[in-house]
Amino acid sequence: MKTDTQVSPKRQSVATALGVITLLCAILFYLSFGFVMLQWAGGAYAGAALPFIVLVFTLPPAIICTIISLFLVGPRRCKLAWISLCLYPLFFTFAFIVAICAPHQ
Repeated sequence: MKTDTQVSPKRQSVATALGVITLLCAILFYLSFGFVMLQWAGGAYAGAALPFIVLVFTLPPAIICTIISLFLVGPRRCKLAWISLCLYPLFFTFAFIVAICAPHQ
């Protein structure tokens, strides 16, 4: 049986900080989508380009931060980065399910 090796506290704190950065990127993406939905509900809808622009600018740093966390502490110790990165495909999965289940006119 393989035993886990110890990771220095400095590496763990850097991996946690990178996980927080990944979480902030995902939150910014969801907030931009929420902002567009509020515009649509308020009648000032100008198009859905904003969430996709934010996606282009937030997804690469989120992937890079997660990869760096993986290299620093391994896959079992950077759970915040993994969970935060999984929020991106969760959005598209939810949108796909809503598109399928929504009543069509």
